Amino acid sequence: MPSPRTWRALEIGALSALMAWCAYRAATQSLAHDEAWTWTGFVRHGPTGIMTRYAPNNHVLHSLLMWSSSRIFGLSELALRLPALLGGLLWAGAMLAWARRLFPAGPLRLVWWSAFAANPLVMDYLFQARGYGLAIGLALTAAFVLSDASHKRGLVAGSALCGASLAALPSTAFVLVGIAAAVAVRLWRGSETRRCGHFLALILPGPLVATGLLWQPLSHSERRQFHYGAASPWESLEGLMDASLRHHDGWLQVDAAWVPRATGFALVLGIGLIVYGMVRQGAAGRTTPGLALPGHALAIAIVLLGLAHHFASLPWPRERTALDLFAFAWLASGLGLAAAVARWPWSRLAATGILTLTIALMLAQLQARQFRSHAYDATAREVFECIAADRDLERDTPVRIWAEWRLERSLSAYRDLRQAAAWLAPIDAQRPWPDGPRDYYVLTGAEAQRLAASSPIPDLGKYFREMARFELSDVRILAPR
Repeated sequence: MPSPRTWRALEIGALSALMAWCAYRAATQSLAHDEAWTWTGFVRHGPTGIMTRYAPNNHVLHSLLMWSSSRIFGLSELALRLPALLGGLLWAGAMLAWARRLFPAGPLRLVWWSAFAANPLVMDYLFQARGYGLAIGLALTAAFVLSDASHKRGLVAGSALCGASLAALPSTAFVLVGIAAAVAVRLWRGSETRRCGHFLALILPGPLVATGLLWQPLSHSERRQFHYGAASPWESLEGLMDASLRHHDGWLQVDAAWVPRATGFALVLGIGLIVYGMVRQGAAGRTTPGLALPGHALAIAIVLLGLAHHFASLPWPRERTALDLFAFAWLASGLGLAAAVARWPWSRLAATGILTLTIALMLAQLQARQFRSHAYDATAREVFECIAADRDLERDTPVRIWAEWRLERSLSAYRDLRQAAAWLAPIDAQRPWPDGPRDYYVLTGAEAQRLAASSPIPDLGKYFREMARFELSDVRILAPR
């Protein structure tokens, strides 16, 4: 059996391979709709544009870091994604730190961490230019610090990390409140002589950090902007399972009919492990008091989400907005798994085998070209470069492009990244038709069929030629004949 030192080296190797893969995708994959919206709507306008406008895409702390990265490293896909990539490293690294606290060195610890890291939904947000990876990495780090914090310094650091996580992604508020509440209860049970100072160290830094960054942007928010989500907890869970097991087509894939069954199995197994871990942790006394923190935070967050859904009609989290809950559920179930294999050693082999099969299902979907949620943008860079190569260099007026609304954001971002304002007019996305002739028309196959069917002009093919077709994204470039 390899030594603990060897297992630690394998873990660092796995983390390095994961981040190298994410860095490759960050540098080579086309910008997707939401990433481009973050740039065109907020980041390119500088701190003023970030702090004075709000939309769900404006993850304020991440947007500020994205602007800083673009100023330092220039305009490229990697530069815009660098803050998210570093946040992803923090996320994956914090999860590995938790794994080392929960499990002894060995194959189970490695495959438990790898099964989470190899999840294609998680992997997408380890580098996508959004605030998810950064926010969840900060939240996991905060929980790690606070789980063992017995002095004011640790409480201040953990609280500040919670505030930064909230500033990077407001939807983490529920799990962050859960962390703070669980730690507050632990402090309440502690020494009365230290209670007041420790409470202040816990409750002041986080709100100060979050308020300083979010007060102005959120003052411009509207209730209707908080609409994305699922209608029920089951829909939320089933969406996570589908996005994990059927993220992309692969050589080994779960049939769609099995997703509800897999969801039910994962729910029962997860609840069982979480409850068992919490019970065993309670029986263990104060030897490792903070290991149950993720479970406590998760339970409080779910209760708060239920109340918000009932009284404020806030939707349940859906796929990416549920990733923070998924991460904490994975930690909480990990505590139960660690307790189970310690009590029943024979279960270690079974758990390792199931997790290894899970990793195989995840890696079978591995690809480096597109995001599940924005597959139509998989070739945005190629579309832009195709038009740039086809344009008339002798032309003295700007090229005019009409794009389907969901494709406009990415093309507008590439207009900035490629510094094409001198030859390319702002991308037009008027619906349902442009108000006049354009030099190029960029649209998906489905939209092309819809427009052809609804057009008052018969046989549009007489007037337009298909200049290029991109099979991966099902995008076509049309030009007048």
